[in-house]
Amino acid sequence: MNFYSNLAVLSGILFIATHTATAFEIKIPVIRFTQWKDLSKKQKKAARKLGYKLKSWNKPGSAPFEFRTWWDNTNYDKNGVTNETTPFKNNAKKLGFTEDMWDCWMNHYDYPWDVLETYEIMPSVVALGWNQTMWESGGALVPESDNKWWDEFTDAEKTAAVAMCYTQNSWDENKLSSFCMDSPRGLRDTPTGVRNQSCNWVANDVSRCGMKNGGFSIHCPNTCGSCKENKCVDTNNQFFWKTRVRDEVRLYKRCPFVDSPVKCDRPGIKLTCPAQCDEKCEQKEI
Repeated sequence: MNFYSNLAVLSGILFIATHTATAFEIKIPVIRFTQWKDLSKKQKKAARKLGYKLKSWNKPGSAPFEFRTWWDNTNYDKNGVTNETTPFKNNAKKLGFTEDMWDCWMNHYDYPWDVLETYEIMPSVVALGWNQTMWESGGALVPESDNKWWDEFTDAEKTAAVAMCYTQNSWDENKLSSFCMDSPRGLRDTPTGVRNQSCNWVANDVSRCGMKNGGFSIHCPNTCGSCKENKCVDTNNQFFWKTRVRDEVRLYKRCPFVDSPVKCDRPGIKLTCPAQCDEKCEQKEI
């Protein structure tokens, strides 16, 4: 449940990407949030070369190198010595990481304060109660939010944490068995004209999780911190299915429509209708 303020970044700061997008603009590294037992042999090999072991892999936030930025991991060895031949970059890429993904979902933008001011994430850092003195104290001073569990957050604090690529499971430092993923499918637009009702839209204001009679909390369990109760629950609202070719009308369906393996294999459907399509959920319920 901690924000980390390890200011190890020194000369490397000029090499940080010139634009930092915030969650959920940056794709989630799905492989990293897959349990160790479900990784392929090649994925396990790459993870080991990064320094992961079964326990540290299955508990995000427990590996020391996750506290370092992509640039630091690429240019310094574990002892902080300059080493431009570190195997970090190649093995991280084998696991699907990019620099933005690592600095967001693993490192949570642990940049120096003066650099944070140049990025869009500063409002979120401040919203969680941080100031420059705290941030630069190396953990000696922390805001009240740093000692809270996710359920103790206000909606504004949750929204700020999500912008820093935290979810309930990562903030509370849960094991991977507790994690889940949002549906990538958007829900039907409201009569008031609000469009693009995806989980990214919900992430911009976590109070939206209660909209559609709580339907977003089911549809976006990762963002809304409801994996425990909704990991294997089908979306109960109409979700985007496809755009009809002949007239470009957007078609929406409900999970009972997904009544065959072929339909379940469409991108994102297993995350939208897990009870109906995900064998692991079916086995859990038996």
